[in-house]
Amino acid sequence: MFLKYEDMKRDLPGAVKSISQFMGYDLDQATIESIAEQSSFESMKANPLANPDLFFTYKVETNSTPFLRKGVVDDWKNHFSEEQSSKFNAEYTKRMGGIGLKYCS
Repeated sequence: MFLKYEDMKRDLPGAVKSISQFMGYDLDQATIESIAEQSSFESMKANPLANPDLFFTYKVETNSTPFLRKGVVDDWKNHFSEEQSSKFNAEYTKRMGGIGLKYCS
């Protein structure tokens, strides 16, 4: 099963349902909604068990990047140069090209 972050951002309850069915479970809608709520970026960012930034009282580096950053699609474009993006795409195609997973934002 392939599930992309972009898919979950578009429809988290649908992604939860797909995962549960893939795992052989038939969950009712209330359970799916509860799991989706607890799995939302906002909920996980606020949960010390899911976000080590809240668990540790100190950081190794003063200005280190948070473990859970923004929870948005395509933010990598703000951090990768065109050259880095091209190198990544070439390496990804070389290593993962035959598996059928397509990127789309």
